[in-house]
Formats: sequence, structure tokens, C-alpha cells
Amino acid sequence: MTHRRRNLLIALASALAVLAGVGWSTGMFDDWRDKRSLGDACEGVLAEEALPETLGSEHAFAGDSHPALEGALTRCVVRGSEEATPALRVDLRWAGDGHRDALPEGYTDTWAASGAAAPMEHERPGVVSGSGRELHATMALACPAHKDTKGHDALLLTGRLTRSDARTDDAQLRADLARFISGSASKAADKYGCRGPERARAGQVAEDPLDHPVPVQAAKGSCAAARDLRRQAADTGLTLALETPADPHAPLADCFLATDDNKPGVRLSFISGAYAPSYAKADSLSKIRGASGIDEEENSYAWATAVCPGSSERSLFTTWSVQDSHTKNSAATDPPPDFLHDALTAFAKRTAQDRGCTDLRLPTPHPAHGNDRH
Repeated sequence: MTHRRRNLLIALASALAVLAGVGWSTGMFDDWRDKRSLGDACEGVLAEEALPETLGSEHAFAGDSHPALEGALTRCVVRGSEEATPALRVDLRWAGDGHRDALPEGYTDTWAASGAAAPMEHERPGVVSGSGRELHATMALACPAHKDTKGHDALLLTGRLTRSDARTDDAQLRADLARFISGSASKAADKYGCRGPERARAGQVAEDPLDHPVPVQAAKGSCAAARDLRRQAADTGLTLALETPADPHAPLADCFLATDDNKPGVRLSFISGAYAPSYAKADSLSKIRGASGIDEEENSYAWATAVCPGSSERSLFTTWSVQDSHTKNSAATDPPPDFLHDALTAFAKRTAQDRGCTDLRLPTPHPAHGNDRH
């Protein structure tokens, strides 16, 4: 090796060392690593532009979640630091491969007022909910017959955000998470041949229904059907309606009837066909049999179904008696089975009409007469 060539190699090595030192000291290589991991994660559907606000961190990196959930197309975690939080778990799956993680935390607890869903609004087919320091957002995308959809008619995208500073009533954080889910859903729709949400229309998210009480007679959103039951509700000690705007695009909808001191006593929910497999797979719902019915043991739970646009699965309408989280007793004066049935009937008929659902199957008023009407 000539003296000149050796000097050139030494100079080149020195320059590379300096460049490497600058890169590590400024975080340049960290940024490159983060961008590469984000681009590869979750089948490439992450809306990277919405991550800084959602995570509350300028840095983000992603990796696979272990163990992966059965049936998921992808399951990954995006973190804003090396710590456990903030973290965003993202789950993508076909509707037919339902799993309870596609639903808000506690949504299938048939005695609690947990996991209440609020519509994203602005014609976005998604909802946001919150529990403790965790926010949950999910969106259902309709999938026309296409080679990439492999016979499935809906794609479900779910994000669970955990942040130490998160508050379930933080309107901006709810909007940021909805923006992330909307952007990711658009990319997933392009990838799998489904219909995505509007990209440009983010806006605010509706309040949690538990944060929006109105007198039953004044209900005009998700609890509008309860107006006709106000006398029966009052006899049961339920004078308030806790509701969200009535949004026909939301895949989940909730209405609570509550006491004067704002304690929910009865819950009415709509679960669209795309989420019905996820709901039905929850262990606590083994009591559901057939197209409609009433829990025969305690008469505190009833359900109906209908065929709604956008899914081959039957959508669910449910009602149950909510227990006080401390006493485990009903917050209302033991709502009679007839009231629960009447409330379900009114709610299901109104919701089915607003959403264009057909073939509504309602339970008979008395369990002794059979628990399924076909």
C-alpha cells in the first residue's frame, strides 16, 4: 500500500468516526432507527404524522407485541420512550376474526357502566372511550368484494393509548387519538381494498356519555327513544339520560338511564354487525343464545338483533341493569324485567329505523314464554 493511499484511508476512517459521533450525539441515528421501525411496523399502516401529539413525545419507535392475538393481521406497540408509557397498542383484524380487544375496555361487563363509547363524528365510522389512564379508539371499515379482502366485509382497527398524564375527558387527546386512528385506517383501507374514512375531516370527538346528563324528557341523542319511557323510568328512580349525539356512522352506541345523583341504573347499547363477533366471544356473554332473548336467571339482561347495512353479521341491541361499583347493588330500584324489555324495544326500534336495519328480532316480554322469537 502506498503512503498516499494509506493516508487517504486513515482520513476516510476519521471522517466516518466524526460523522458517527455527530450522528449519535444529535440523535440522528435514533431518528433513522425510529423512522425505519415505524415504517415497517403494523403492516405499514401507522399514521406517523399523528404520533407526536398522540404519544406526547417527539420520538416514537415500534415493535411487535407478544404474544400476538389470535386472528390479528398485525399487533404492534408504538412507544414514545424506553419506559412502559406512553405506549400505543395497535390491532388490525378482519371483523369475522373478532376478539374482545376490538372493543373498549370493560365494554362487555354486563353489570358495569364501563367502556362507554362516544362517536368520532364527522362521518367517521369510529368511537373513542376511556378508562383510567387509558384511551381506546376503534374504527370499522367496510370492504367491498375484492381479492385483497378474501371474502371479509369489514376491517377493524383498534388503538389503546396509555399515558401517565391521560384523562378520559381530555378533549384534545381524544381528538389526537381519533386523528391517528383515522389516518391509519385510511392507509389500511388502501392496503386491503376497503373504504377508508375522510382524511381531512378530523375535528373534535363527542363527550363520553357519562359526562353528558340531561333529563330523560329532554334526551335527543343516543337516548332519544327513552323519552317515551320517562314515566316508567321515573317509577324506577331513573330521571336522567346520559347520552352522546345520535351518529349513524358510529359502530357502537351507548345510552344510560341514571338517578338524580347521576348514578347509572340501566344501560342500552348498540353493537354493529362488524363488532358482534368480538362482543359474542366475551366470556361474560355466554348467556346469549339465538337472535334475541332475556337472561332467565336474574332477568337483568336482554338482547335483540337485526340486519344492518354494511355487514353480513347481525347487529346487537342490549340492555342490562347496572350495578353500583361499590355496593354491587343496582343503582336504580331493582328495574323490573318488563321495564328492561320495554326500554330495549324502544331503543332497538329507534336505532334500527335510524340506521336502516331490517329483520329486527325482539325477545318476548316474559322469559316463561320462551327466550327467542324468530
